[in-house]
Amino acid sequence: MKKVIVIGVGLFLLFVGISVADQSKQTDNTTANQQIDKKVQQEEFLKLYRIALSGIKISNTLFYSSHNLLDKADRATMYDFLKNSEDKNEQLTVNFKTVSVDINKTHPSLKEYRVDIAQSFDELTGVFAHRQIEAKYLADYLNTGDLESYRKAKDELNRTGETMSNAVSRLIFGVGEKIGIDTKSMEAEYKKIDIEVKQDFENKFGKL
Repeated sequence: MKKVIVIGVGLFLLFVGISVADQSKQTDNTTANQQIDKKVQQEEFLKLYRIALSGIKISNTLFYSSHNLLDKADRATMYDFLKNSEDKNEQLTVNFKTVSVDINKTHPSLKEYRVDIAQSFDELTGVFAHRQIEAKYLADYLNTGDLESYRKAKDELNRTGETMSNAVSRLIFGVGEKIGIDTKSMEAEYKKIDIEVKQDFENKFGKL
């Protein structure tokens, strides 16, 4: 009888040992998966962030150049430049809206932050849309001399700079900081755009 009890206890302890080992293995796997997910989150978010910065640089380059050449280049050249700016900003508007709508499908690991990311891309979409219309009105002003078009162009720019800054700030601190990305490096990437835009302009057209 004692022998049977000893065997029973031995089997019980063996079962408990296996169960604990399995639980420990599952915990290790869960931890590994969490680490992988975090890394995937960071990689996917940085791709989105750099898409945002790329769009901003394109739009800022067109905006900076058109406004600094407005009184310097001949009218025909400026008209073509502004129509190109209108087209490019329209493309950015469509592309950024698509990113905003498709985040859950294209970046599933960022589902938790979908609202903040979408809001930032929507705001940037709005900035590009205003710049598109502004370029359209300025081109019309150059073509026709209509002062009403010039006034409308100026109206399109109200608070677009502030909106852009808010959108980028939300990406950096509303998402990037929360998933463990160095916010200083993200801010530096954004600030570098203005320096590069100015330098690119001077390389092409000389200093102002």
